[in-house]
Amino acid sequence: MQAIWESRFPRVSAWVERVTARPSWDAATAPWLDAAEIGRISAIGRETFTKEMFPEFL
Repeated sequence: MQAIWESRFPRVSAWVERVTARPSWDAATAPWLDAAEIGRISAIGRETFTKEMFPEFL
């Protein structure tokens, strides 16, 4: 069961490991996403917004 969880939710598993390894407020509130992942998600959002709102410009 643990292997299935870790294969489907690797970021959550990493966060749980980090929190349980260092039980502190800093560990619990550390961001799940790094800057590169946030940039990738933002780029997808901008592209989707542009396609939906301004299809004539593509």
